[in-house]
Amino acid sequence: ESQEYNIDYRIQLKSKSYIWISDQSNMISRDEKFKVLRVTGVIRNINEKKLNAQKKEELLRDVGERVKELNCLFELNKLTEDTKRVTDEVLQKTVDIIPPAWQYPEFTCSRIIFLGNIYLSKGFEESMWVQKQDIVLEGETIGSIEVFYLNEMPESDIGPFMNEEKNLLEAIIKQLTSFYLRKNAEKNLLKSHETLEEKVKERTEDLREAEKKGRLILESAGEGIIGVDNKGVTTFVNTAALTMLAYNSEEIIGQKI
Repeated sequence: ESQEYNIDYRIQLKSKSYIWISDQSNMISRDEKFKVLRVTGVIRNINEKKLNAQKKEELLRDVGERVKELNCLFELNKLTEDTKRVTDEVLQKTVDIIPPAWQYPEFTCSRIIFLGNIYLSKGFEESMWVQKQDIVLEGETIGSIEVFYLNEMPESDIGPFMNEEKNLLEAIIKQLTSFYLRKNAEKNLLKSHETLEEKVKERTEDLREAEKKGRLILESAGEGIIGVDNKGVTTFVNTAALTMLAYNSEEIIGQKI
């Protein structure tokens, strides 16, 4: 009874390069000890097909990695668009969304150091496989983001890490520093506004006190004094003037002279 086999394998050419071969064979006959006596078959060069399949697989994998990175930036944008959020909350949530964006999320953990405060992702452990980017604000290093692989991973662009992951770290830092600067600017603006309001209030009180003192001086003067505005309407009259004219203040104030 014949038996069919379909096998794909690589063979080395004289040039030392390799090509993929598809081998479709039938075992036609065997002897009484089941040793193969006759085989028929066809072999085909499927190198281009295999390479195309590998390229397609690599492309799909790359697309998957880019989607994870975009998801990370989208989540970070939602966190940092509201400057009313507490900085500690934003940084802790940021350190938690980093591992899922890396190539091997199940073996990834991260740490953020920001102005002396430390934020750790779930299950954090240090290891020898680390990707680090400093957080620089206005020329001063104020912290860093570190991403660790807990196990040894295949070599990539920068040790086990990809160039795209380095770019992602830089984008995360840009978002965080922008959030921090906007939050501080709004805080300083609010503080300046409160300071200005306090100064206006103090100045208003000073003017009221000065006006009160001025009225007391005019009121205590022995001569009759009448105050009018630029339209000739009476705005003030002291006791001496009222006595001299034999009027009360309600009859004079608001009248034109």
